[in-house]
Amino acid sequence: MNAIEQLALGVVALGRVLGESTRPAIWRAWLPVLAAQAAFVVLVAFGAHPLVSWFMAPLLRAITGGDPLHYPELFQRLAALCARADLVVVALLLPLGAGAATRRFAEAFGRAPTPGGVRNDALALVAVGLPAVLVGLVIQLGLDRMGGVRISGISRLVLAQLGALVAMGVQAATLYVFAEVTLGRRSVVGTFARLLPSFRSGFLPALVVLALLGLPMIAFAAVEPMAASGRWHDLPELAAVVAIARALLQTVLWMLAYGVATLVWLGGIVPEGEGW
Repeated sequence: MNAIEQLALGVVALGRVLGESTRPAIWRAWLPVLAAQAAFVVLVAFGAHPLVSWFMAPLLRAITGGDPLHYPELFQRLAALCARADLVVVALLLPLGAGAATRRFAEAFGRAPTPGGVRNDALALVAVGLPAVLVGLVIQLGLDRMGGVRISGISRLVLAQLGALVAMGVQAATLYVFAEVTLGRRSVVGTFARLLPSFRSGFLPALVVLALLGLPMIAFAAVEPMAASGRWHDLPELAAVVAIARALLQTVLWMLAYGVATLVWLGGIVPEGEGW
């Protein structure tokens, strides 16, 4: 396929995944991921309560380096705290949700697994997802360090956008790793060996899908700073509602992205005669 056909494939695949995404089995695969994000928001929001403060206070102090439990500063820092927690979710829980959902999407697309045709290896799923996690961690740490450097606002914005583009490129290049493990029954080494062949035929569909799915998050990029800046000073708790809504949206976008990865992998990434 040429570049135009690959881009069109991504758009068509996204449309089909949207049609299949209402299946309860697919949602069940992602519930632990959403529940973990929502639970963190609730624990932070009630971090000063005696029932949870005994472990939340030391945890939040370790993360922030200060005492974040004062009201309303706690809610002003909520978005930044959730961003750090997201790294743990993406590293440990997202691979498991994506692996389970990959099988469900494959069944929805009429490719029911044969006996022994699916590999459920939690360690392998986590391992193949590490490159994208590490890149995201390096970018976040770099941007955090830039906060103490005196540069212009435009330069800071450009660096943030470049970091986002690099992260999206890495995610697009590794979008099919969970399908390789779950449906292709590959080892960690075998999955990484397939990155270049899958890049040739799958990078552009993955990139256009991630770009489209990234658009809804732009709204939250505008809403979250409003909550943190005190513009909602009469109801700072609204920041927790925004954080949970963001977690829900983020989980839905992950579900759609890996649904597209499953469909494209089944249709054009898997070599002839391999997989199931």
